[in-house]
Amino acid sequence: MSVSQTISLLRFPLIVAVVFIHFNVVENELTIQGRPCFVGVAAWVWYAVEMVSEVVARLSVPLFYVVSGYLFFRSADSFSCHEYIAKLRRRFRSLFIPYVLWNLMAVAWLTFHILLMRLLDAGGDGGVEFRFSLMRLLNTLSYSNATNGFVVYLDQVGTHALSVFPADVPLWFVRDLMIVVLLSPLVRWLILKARVWYVVAVGVVWYVCQAWTTIQVVHGADIPLFNTSAFQVFTYTVAALFFFSLGAWLSLRRIDFMSFLTGRRVALVAIYVAIAVLDLATKTHPLNPCIHNLGIVVGIAAVWAVAARVGQPTTRLTQRIGISAGAVFFIFALHNIVMSDIARVVYTLLPWADHSLLTFLFYILVPLITILLCLVAYRILKTILPSVCNVLTGARVYN
Repeated sequence: MSVSQTISLLRFPLIVAVVFIHFNVVENELTIQGRPCFVGVAAWVWYAVEMVSEVVARLSVPLFYVVSGYLFFRSADSFSCHEYIAKLRRRFRSLFIPYVLWNLMAVAWLTFHILLMRLLDAGGDGGVEFRFSLMRLLNTLSYSNATNGFVVYLDQVGTHALSVFPADVPLWFVRDLMIVVLLSPLVRWLILKARVWYVVAVGVVWYVCQAWTTIQVVHGADIPLFNTSAFQVFTYTVAALFFFSLGAWLSLRRIDFMSFLTGRRVALVAIYVAIAVLDLATKTHPLNPCIHNLGIVVGIAAVWAVAARVGQPTTRLTQRIGISAGAVFFIFALHNIVMSDIARVVYTLLPWADHSLLTFLFYILVPLITILLCLVAYRILKTILPSVCNVLTGARVYN
């Protein structure tokens, strides 16, 4: 099975994983009708949700970066200034324009919510003001928080709010991908000169920074340097650089990783399962990030090996699961904007009685319904307004 077929096979499962990351009902606060939900859930629900959202699904974003790096240099036997500029022009259409438009739509949707709450006098705006300026626009599109963007939460003014994500939170991936694309000539030069040692060096920096950042944020370690927006942003960017560089190295060095991984898939899966279980068992331990990061690296290899092997007997499975790149990007950009509203609707329809099974069912249903509705919206938009759909999805290109 070719690399392109494997990527097509992985595309949809990876975006499903991303959606489940953003609906961790045992960690993310979900408030419905003025009260928090899912406080004190059963132990088995906590473990199940954490295994899916915080262990296995966390492989998705690094894998997307690896794919991006691989595809960026797939046809780059040479890399002249003209070719670099041509690639930047294509990425401007496929990344930058959709990035700006989706963030503006996220702000518009939030603004609509706030104004609706005020109109209904429901007291749901939490003390919010709208403040407009060029700098606040740039913050909203790049590194916004509760006080520095268009929407200002008054109860957060004067507090230490980290500026890490854009208005449409998942698009931090696109923001950092654009940064590493700009650095792609340097990445290529370092790979050709330093070979695998460059990738190893960036990987070590990612491993250490990611571990320290998680210890700081999750476990409350008092390390002032790591409790800053600048370091948080650096951690996300270095992760993008590492996994993009890993994919670029595989592409530029023409590594036959498909054969290598497929022949070792049983061992890779066994090792990853062991690390994943250990990761889950140590979630509350300060050193858990070290285990988790190791699982990311091994898990990427295991997932790729399994996907390559699954698709080898026939291409039908690839064709069925391989939803178009445009549809995947549409789900990626839209799901976080609407999922909270979908969750509230589903919550009101379920016969709640503090039942753990219903909590888990809720956790499974909301992301799946969100994905389905996003696909329906994409198909309708693609049919009725194909040019608009192409702009919003960047008319996905890979070279």
